[in-house]
This record gives sequence, C-alpha cells and structure tokens, in this order.
Amino acid sequence: MSVRRGKRATRLILTGHVSLDRAVELHGAASKAAKAGRDVVLDWSQAEHLSAAALQVLLALRAALAARGRKLLVNETPAPLLRALEVAGAAELAAGPELPSEVN
Repeated sequence: MSVRRGKRATRLILTGHVSLDRAVELHGAASKAAKAGRDVVLDWSQAEHLSAAALQVLLALRAALAARGRKLLVNETPAPLLRALEVAGAAELAAGPELPSEVN
C-alpha cells in the first residue's frame, strides 16, 4: 500500500492481497486521510484480494469522511474485488462517485 497526498485529495493505492496484517497499515493511513480534510481516492485497480478487516476499514473511512462532508472516491473495481464486495453486501462501495479529472 502507498499513500499520495495531493492538494485536493489523498490517494490510497492498494495492491495485491490486502489481508489482516495490511489492514492495520490501511487503518493508520485511512485515519490520517480522514482527518486531513480532503477527499480520499481509493485506487485498488491492482488489488487482488480484500480481507474482511480491510473492508471494515474502508467502510469506516467512508463514514468518517461523510461526517466531515468529504467523499471516498473509487476507481474501477477489479472483478475479484467486486464479487467479494457483493458477497459481503458492500457492493455500494464499488459504485462510489466518479473521479473528477483533477484527482484521477
């Protein structure tokens, strides 16, 4: 996972298997991002697996951002993640707002 901070948004880039151990790292980055007062762009185009813990972190991040009037923006969701989100009842996470060109 990597983090890129821009003027308008923070980009969280997830790759490979985002399992329980990486969910801890994701939680730290998500907490900082939510407190920064910017939208968060979730780039999971290179992710292959999302653990339940990582999904919980992302759902909590979306709620924290919404409480601050900010958004969690997602890029195209890979098919394996989309299926996992559907099974978990969280497919709406994949259908986030479209990315504005300045953060894409």
